[in-house]
Amino acid sequence: MAEKEDPSEIDMKKIKEIEEEIEVLLSKGHELLNSSEPEKGLQKFRDALTKLSTLHGLVKIHFSTQSEKFTHVCTKICNVCNLLATNLLKTGDAAEALNLLRRSESLSENNELGLTMTYNNLACYYRK
Repeated sequence: MAEKEDPSEIDMKKIKEIEEEIEVLLSKGHELLNSSEPEKGLQKFRDALTKLSTLHGLVKIHFSTQSEKFTHVCTKICNVCNLLATNLLKTGDAAEALNLLRRSESLSENNELGLTMTYNNLACYYRK
Protein backbone atom coordinates (compact mmCIF):
# COMPACT_ATOMS: atom_id res chain seq x y z
CA MET A 1 0.00 0.00 0.00
CA ALA A 2 1.35 3.46 -0.94
CA GLU A 3 2.14 5.77 1.92
CA LYS A 4 0.01 8.91 2.06
CA GLU A 5 1.83 12.22 1.72
CA ASP A 6 1.88 14.61 4.65
CA PRO A 7 -0.49 17.54 3.94
CA SER A 8 2.32 20.00 4.66
CA GLU A 9 4.51 18.20 2.06
CA ILE A 10 1.70 18.54 -0.46
CA ASP A 11 1.41 22.25 0.34
CA MET A 12 5.18 22.73 -0.01
CA LYS A 13 5.03 21.10 -3.45
CA LYS A 14 2.11 23.35 -4.31
CA ILE A 15 4.08 26.41 -3.16
CA LYS A 16 6.99 25.42 -5.42
CA GLU A 17 4.67 24.84 -8.39
CA ILE A 18 2.96 28.20 -7.92
CA GLU A 19 6.32 29.98 -7.61
CA GLU A 20 7.42 28.45 -10.93
CA GLU A 21 4.13 29.41 -12.62
CA ILE A 22 4.49 32.98 -11.34
CA GLU A 23 7.99 33.31 -12.76
CA VAL A 24 6.78 32.13 -16.18
CA LEU A 25 3.86 34.59 -16.12
CA LEU A 26 6.08 37.50 -15.06
CA SER A 27 8.66 36.72 -17.73
CA LYS A 28 6.00 36.46 -20.42
CA GLY A 29 4.32 39.62 -19.10
CA HIS A 30 7.54 41.64 -19.43
CA GLU A 31 8.12 40.24 -22.91
CA LEU A 32 4.59 41.12 -24.09
CA LEU A 33 4.55 44.50 -22.35
CA ASN A 34 7.54 45.55 -24.44
CA SER A 35 6.06 44.19 -27.67
CA SER A 36 3.19 45.15 -29.91
CA GLU A 37 0.78 43.41 -27.48
CA PRO A 38 1.05 45.31 -24.19
CA GLU A 39 -2.53 44.48 -23.17
CA LYS A 40 -1.67 40.77 -23.22
CA GLY A 41 1.34 41.59 -21.05
CA LEU A 42 -0.88 43.34 -18.52
CA GLN A 43 -3.12 40.27 -18.45
CA LYS A 44 -0.11 38.05 -17.67
CA PHE A 45 0.70 40.34 -14.74
CA ARG A 46 -2.92 40.14 -13.55
CA ASP A 47 -2.71 36.34 -13.76
CA ALA A 48 0.57 36.41 -11.82
CA LEU A 49 -1.07 38.58 -9.17
CA THR A 50 -3.88 36.04 -8.78
CA LYS A 51 -1.33 33.26 -8.30
CA LEU A 52 0.68 35.46 -5.92
CA SER A 53 -2.46 35.88 -3.79
CA THR A 54 -2.81 32.11 -3.58
CA LEU A 55 0.88 31.80 -2.72
CA HIS A 56 0.51 34.53 -0.08
CA GLY A 57 -2.21 32.49 1.64
CA LEU A 58 -0.20 29.26 1.59
CA VAL A 59 2.98 30.93 2.83
CA LYS A 60 1.04 32.66 5.60
CA ILE A 61 -0.17 29.25 6.80
CA HIS A 62 3.20 27.47 6.69
CA PHE A 63 5.65 30.24 7.56
CA SER A 64 5.71 33.02 10.11
CA THR A 65 4.51 36.41 8.90
CA GLN A 66 7.93 37.61 10.07
CA SER A 67 9.73 35.06 7.87
CA GLU A 68 11.90 35.95 4.90
CA LYS A 69 9.66 33.81 2.68
CA PHE A 70 6.53 35.75 3.66
CA THR A 71 8.30 39.10 3.22
CA HIS A 72 9.54 37.98 -0.22
CA VAL A 73 6.01 37.13 -1.37
CA CYS A 74 4.66 40.46 -0.06
CA THR A 75 7.47 42.30 -1.86
CA LYS A 76 6.71 40.49 -5.10
CA ILE A 77 3.00 41.34 -4.82
CA CYS A 78 3.94 44.96 -4.13
CA ASN A 79 6.16 45.08 -7.22
CA VAL A 80 3.54 43.56 -9.50
CA CYS A 81 0.83 45.87 -8.12
CA ASN A 82 3.03 48.90 -8.79
CA LEU A 83 3.98 47.75 -12.28
CA LEU A 84 0.35 47.12 -13.18
CA ALA A 85 -0.80 50.38 -11.60
CA THR A 86 1.69 52.53 -13.51
CA ASN A 87 0.70 50.91 -16.79
CA LEU A 88 -3.00 51.29 -15.99
CA LEU A 89 -2.47 54.97 -15.22
CA LYS A 90 -0.99 55.34 -18.71
CA THR A 91 -4.06 53.74 -20.26
CA GLY A 92 -6.48 55.78 -18.15
CA ASP A 93 -7.77 53.06 -15.80
CA ALA A 94 -7.28 55.13 -12.67
CA ALA A 95 -9.76 53.22 -10.48
CA GLU A 96 -8.02 49.86 -10.87
CA ALA A 97 -4.63 51.56 -10.51
CA LEU A 98 -5.67 53.08 -7.18
CA ASN A 99 -6.93 49.71 -5.90
CA LEU A 100 -3.60 48.10 -6.79
CA LEU A 101 -1.62 50.88 -5.13
CA ARG A 102 -3.69 50.59 -1.95
CA ARG A 103 -3.09 46.84 -1.95
CA SER A 104 0.63 47.43 -2.41
CA GLU A 105 0.65 49.94 0.44
CA SER A 106 -0.98 47.44 2.79
CA LEU A 107 1.65 44.78 1.98
CA SER A 108 4.68 47.06 2.28
CA GLU A 109 4.98 46.94 6.05
CA ASN A 110 8.48 45.40 6.01
CA ASN A 111 9.48 46.83 2.64
CA GLU A 112 10.70 50.43 2.70
CA LEU A 113 11.63 50.42 -0.98
CA GLY A 114 8.19 49.06 -1.92
CA LEU A 115 6.47 51.64 0.24
CA THR A 116 8.52 54.43 -1.33
CA MET A 117 7.68 53.17 -4.83
CA THR A 118 3.99 52.92 -3.91
CA TYR A 119 3.86 56.45 -2.47
CA ASN A 120 5.61 57.79 -5.54
CA ASN A 121 3.05 56.08 -7.78
CA LEU A 122 0.21 57.34 -5.58
CA ALA A 123 1.59 60.86 -6.11
CA CYS A 124 1.44 60.23 -9.88
CA TYR A 125 -2.14 59.03 -9.48
CA TYR A 126 -3.17 62.16 -7.58
CA ARG A 127 -1.44 64.42 -10.12
CA LYS A 128 -3.66 63.03 -12.90
